[in-house]
Parts: sequence; structure tokens; C-alpha cells
Amino acid sequence: MNRVRSARDQSGIAAIELSLTLIVLLMLVFAIVSYGALFWAQQSLIGVAADAARHGLSQSYAASAAGGDDAAASEALQEQVGEYACGVAVRTAVLQAFWPAATPEACAASGFVETIVRACPADVSAGAAGLRCLTVHLALDVKGWPLLNTMDRLADLSGGMLPGDASPEHWIPETLRAKSVVVIAPSLASGGALP
Repeated sequence: MNRVRSARDQSGIAAIELSLTLIVLLMLVFAIVSYGALFWAQQSLIGVAADAARHGLSQSYAASAAGGDDAAASEALQEQVGEYACGVAVRTAVLQAFWPAATPEACAASGFVETIVRACPADVSAGAAGLRCLTVHLALDVKGWPLLNTMDRLADLSGGMLPGDASPEHWIPETLRAKSVVVIAPSLASGGALP
């Protein structure tokens, strides 16, 4: 009689163990999906930056062949590359998930793209004077994305269990960044040829 009663008392234990294990397993799967989406967005952002830099390179050669004022050409190039980067970003599917209300106009006003034309850094120019570089910086705020907000709240739940720098605020970035640098066409003032 004692043995039969003991078996009946244990019948709910399996359901409790399953529910506790399932919660942890689902949190793990959710974290994998969230970080996967974040890495996908980062790779897309890097692709947009590289594509914008390549576009700037082709536009710089076209402007160099047309001639004109270097300062005005540099400013026009920066504007063209910024517009191009915004257009590509708005059409990129994964970036639309992080930035659903993006239009080229909103992109330009948000500070998403920063383009700079200046003398190349020493490590790029390798001693060749007079080279100009186009640098494309992209920054996408992902803090408002619902999937990451949920992940952030789940990370806060485990906050008391983690030592030092492993605290949850270090887990999820607030901004994704990408940078691409290309050496652009030399000006016609220097003869249109690389030194």
C-alpha cells in the first residue's frame, strides 16, 4: 500500500521538471535567434557601407574626368554617397526590420550616414602623397527593436547572477556601426594620375 501511494505522489514531478527545463530551453533558443538577427543586421550594414564606398569610388572617377573644383566635387561626392547609402539601406530587408519607418529622406535626416573626403591616413597611403580617401560611416540604432528589448529584459532577470563585466548591459549593443574606406580618384590638378 505504501509503495502504490508513493508512485502516485510522484506523478506531477515530471510535469514540473519539464516546465522548468522548457523555460530555460526556450530562453536559450530565443537568445540564439535574437543574436542571429543582430549579427545578420551587422553584416548587412557592413555590406551597405562597402557598396556605398564602391559607388563613391566610381563617382569620383567620373567627377575626376569631368574636371572642376576639388572642394565642390568632394562635397558633391559626399552628398551622392550619403544618398546612395540611404537608398541601399532602405531597400535592405534585414535593416527594414530594425528601422521600419525608414525612407531616404528620414535616413538623411537621422545621421545614419556620415561621409568624409580627406587625405588618406599614413597606413593607407604608404608614403604616396596627395591621395584622397572616402570614408563611409554608418550607425544604426537598434535599441528600439522589439526582439532585442525582450532579450534585454530577459538579461535583466539574470543580472544578479553574473560577476563584473558579464552584466547584461554589455550583452546587447545599442548601436550597430560599419565603416568602409576607399582611395578615390586623384584630382585633375595633380595630373589625374597616382603619384
